[in-house]
Amino acid sequence: MAIKRTLTWNISQDGLSIVPNMPQDGGVQGEHNATIAVFHVAEGSAWTDPDYAVYIECEDNAGNIDATEQLTVKEGAVSYLLPLAWTQYGGIATLRLVAEQLAVGGDIVRSPDAPVRFSARQNAQDKVDGLMKGRLAQTEVRVKAAADSAAASAGSAAASAQGAQNAASAAQQAANAAEVAKNTAENAATGAVQAAGRAEAAAGAAAQVQQTVDTSAKACAEYAETCQSSAASAEESAEKAERFSEIHKTDLEAIKKDIADLKYVPIDITHIANSVGVAEMGSTVNGVILSWTTNKIPVSLTVDGESVDVNAESIQLDTSITANKTFTVLATDERGATDSATTGITFLNGVYYGVGTEDTDLLTLNKKLQSGKGLTFTVNAADGQYIIYALPTRYGTPGFNVGGFDGGFSKYGTFSVTNASGYTENYDVWVSDNTGLGSTTVKVS
Repeated sequence: MAIKRTLTWNISQDGLSIVPNMPQDGGVQGEHNATIAVFHVAEGSAWTDPDYAVYIECEDNAGNIDATEQLTVKEGAVSYLLPLAWTQYGGIATLRLVAEQLAVGGDIVRSPDAPVRFSARQNAQDKVDGLMKGRLAQTEVRVKAAADSAAASAGSAAASAQGAQNAASAAQQAANAAEVAKNTAENAATGAVQAAGRAEAAAGAAAQVQQTVDTSAKACAEYAETCQSSAASAEESAEKAERFSEIHKTDLEAIKKDIADLKYVPIDITHIANSVGVAEMGSTVNGVILSWTTNKIPVSLTVDGESVDVNAESIQLDTSITANKTFTVLATDERGATDSATTGITFLNGVYYGVGTEDTDLLTLNKKLQSGKGLTFTVNAADGQYIIYALPTRYGTPGFNVGGFDGGFSKYGTFSVTNASGYTENYDVWVSDNTGLGSTTVKVS
């Protein structure tokens, strides 16, 4: 498959930020080698350090984690074609550029998240829909033909019954004529002896008429029997047509159910986030916006147990938050299947880093809100300036590495520090052993 699109990210030299940081369009679920991911890195960062192996890590929408083989940095960029294994679950996948120190137990540096969105694929369902529609059309034609045949048989039976009725009427007329002839013969016999010859002739005529009547009556009876048989045949045909119609009506219902089952996809919350994510300890967060997406409109939707509009994809909370908080979105679909997802706000204190002198105010340095002591950063220390790194005492004793050599920093002291949000705790302050180190990358672990 030819490359259809290129996704590009720029990682800052200190590795703390990435642009863009919002999900990019990675194409369609199930594509293979159709999208190329390109990470641009700065000279002097961990990703350009020959002591590190560079690779790309992927966490797909199903929670699976995979990684590439070792990649090469060419002209300040690392690129990789996204395989089927990373796109097959659709939704949001998260990429990270990783630099792992080649030494045993070495340092590992990961870039910030680079999210990619893969659209869901419906082609298979469309094909099934087409096949099922064709099958429905064929079944409807067969049912109509059977109904037409039954109607024709019923019409034939009605015509046969009318013919039988006409024949019976003719037989009755012949019988009436015979009766008249018989009366005439009797009157002639009693009239006079001289009319005997004529009476005998009349009697002969009456006998011939009676024979004709008998023949006609027999023919009518046979015809009536044939008509009765035709009527029975027509009734049987009608019954068969009705049974055929019922059978195929059942087939149609089964087909419709099969189509509904093929089209059914359980509810899935494909993305959830909040507008804050991380806040500084001591601060108060107001007006948090929760946002989410689902693969279809649910029949019920709740946020932390409270019902919200099923068509909503975001909500703004009117509560004030001062401590770690987790929010849960629960969606239910038309068949009772459910899916839930969570997002949260974490309150952290910062580590401070930069350059300065012994009387530098820590709050004027660079700040990074994080839950541990590890960080890689680059600063430029002029003559008379130390490199400073301050972290909450509860994070423990840090290790320092500069230019591949461990050490080079000493603990300056422990101080009570009140952050910009009014939260106070003890900080350990570490400074470089030497001043004026110029542009220096420091890896803290």
